[in-house]
Amino acid sequence: KTVADKTGVKMEIISGEKEAEYDYLGLKLHYNTDTGAVFDLGGGSAQLITFEDGKVTANVSKKIGALKLYKTFVKDTFPTYLEEVKIREYIKSEISGFKSKEHEFIFAMGGAASAIKKLYRTLFGEKKEDFTVLELKSFLEVPENIINSVIPERLYTIRPALIAIEEICNTLKTDRIKCVTCGVRDGMMYKL
Repeated sequence: KTVADKTGVKMEIISGEKEAEYDYLGLKLHYNTDTGAVFDLGGGSAQLITFEDGKVTANVSKKIGALKLYKTFVKDTFPTYLEEVKIREYIKSEISGFKSKEHEFIFAMGGAASAIKKLYRTLFGEKKEDFTVLELKSFLEVPENIINSVIPERLYTIRPALIAIEEICNTLKTDRIKCVTCGVRDGMMYKL
């Protein structure tokens, strides 16, 4: 209302489910795939979508964003072992009802996916978008000074994000992700 009053621009707040729909549309614009799964892990929430024969079969938004996980469970810069256990338990309970068949890989979009690609490029000097869960687990050991120099805006949230991604992969029955740069904005612009 304030923005509309001051600028004349009307804003629309979209639901998590609408965000997930736009994520899927954005993915379809860039990747020719009719069956699979995608998640968009942001700061406050994550959208999980499965699709088959070009149609969305499941679409949810859950409050398991990386910043939310950090603020809720972590007291210092990185989660302790016990904090990590609590994060995992919380994520499992949030997404336990989401059913999915096994996937060769799932698409990952959002800030966490971009940060993973950037971190890998800096550490290994090459671009990559496909990662195994085992590779993602190794990122949990990257020292604070390297994370702070490569992705300082993600210093506090990258480890909760990696934990969330691992649990999402377990739920979506895969051990591989493909980090993509398309997402909700692409889908929204297409729909408009």
